[in-house]
Amino acid sequence: MSKQNTSLLIEDLSQAAKYLANHWPDEKPSHVQILNLLAKAAGKQNFQHAKAQQPNIAEPVSKATSRQLRQYHGNGKPNRWPTKRSDQLAMMWMIYLQLPKFTDIDEKQVNEHIKAAIQFSDYVLVRRELVSAGLLGRTNDGRQYWLIEAPLPSAYHELAKALSS
Repeated sequence: MSKQNTSLLIEDLSQAAKYLANHWPDEKPSHVQILNLLAKAAGKQNFQHAKAQQPNIAEPVSKATSRQLRQYHGNGKPNRWPTKRSDQLAMMWMIYLQLPKFTDIDEKQVNEHIKAAIQFSDYVLVRRELVSAGLLGRTNDGRQYWLIEAPLPSAYHELAKALSS
């Protein structure tokens, strides 16, 4: 049986504790019995019933993706700029994927698109990093910007999938 994270919300912990105290068998219960008791304390029929009612949340497979996901709100927008360069590159690609396809727009419009894709305030840093990473092009005077077409590197497919679900 593969491990699956299952959250259990018990609104009244006192009531749940009373339920467990009143229904604890004399003998040491098995693992399944404890799971069923916890599920019943939460108002479910049994553990299987509680698991079936959980939303299907995609779990990240790699440690890197798990670490990178901690920098995002539930809405898929990053809440801070990462310190690790590898995480910065991953975030730049996720922001790049959210930008609409455009050619020749001004700096103000680029800033608005970036602001819509992030939850933190340093959109200028993100714009500069996108340019330096070669994902965003600009004229020498900085008046015009354009997206540079590039396929998503396979290293970031897992993160993109996790953020889109």
